[in-house]
Amino acid sequence: MHKKTYLKVILILSFVLILTACDRRGEFEYVGPYPELFSVAMGSMLGVRGEDITHFTRYHLQPQLAMLDEDDYGRVLFQYTENWEPISVIIMQKFEDDYVYFYPHYNFFQDLSRSFVDPPHQENLATLKEKNNWNQPMSSVENFNRVQISRSVDRGSVPNEYLLSAYYELFTGEDLRRQESALNTMVYLRSDHYGRSIYFAEGIYDSVNQFGVLFFQPDFSFDSKEGLMLLSDRINYQTELRLFMEANGWNMPPTQ
Repeated sequence: MHKKTYLKVILILSFVLILTACDRRGEFEYVGPYPELFSVAMGSMLGVRGEDITHFTRYHLQPQLAMLDEDDYGRVLFQYTENWEPISVIIMQKFEDDYVYFYPHYNFFQDLSRSFVDPPHQENLATLKEKNNWNQPMSSVENFNRVQISRSVDRGSVPNEYLLSAYYELFTGEDLRRQESALNTMVYLRSDHYGRSIYFAEGIYDSVNQFGVLFFQPDFSFDSKEGLMLLSDRINYQTELRLFMEANGWNMPPTQ
């Protein structure tokens, strides 16, 4: 192991026990009337935390959720916003029992407008409905992502030491002493059928604050070259993320 990498790993591990005790990600609970829509938002978009944190008071507030429309087959168009993030317009295909179903990657768009009551751009909305078969007979569930309904955000199963190791591989401009801050930027998205996991993260690369994606294999390992990606666009990343996931074997049986 390269000396610099070895020292980096030792420094990361030295903070792990302390950070595990103070890491409070995922403890907030949504108490609103739409846990099924909340669950779709959590499983669809990178960096969604499930709560509003006001930077001046540090109060944890409920995200804003509103139903906008429903088609003849039960699909729901809804709006979601939290914190300083763009407003998101999302389509849920259906929910039954304890699960929600939605198309992968292209079931949402985000609007930079900060007014929650402004209508979404009509062109984006028409495209979104078309891609999600709005008012068309329901597709087979095999075509959907399925997420269990929950009022809290899943933290994922990757241990902190692996998260930090990948984080500092990607964000080379970050201070190694800011372990707690690094962990607090990371948000779990979801896992595939075989235990691979995706996380969103934010940090410094090339002296600029950037957004990235961390991809972990079932044993929590990651490929420094293929499994870490800086996002070229924080808003319109759906195709970029899809290609990244496919390149890392998402939902493909492990090779022997």
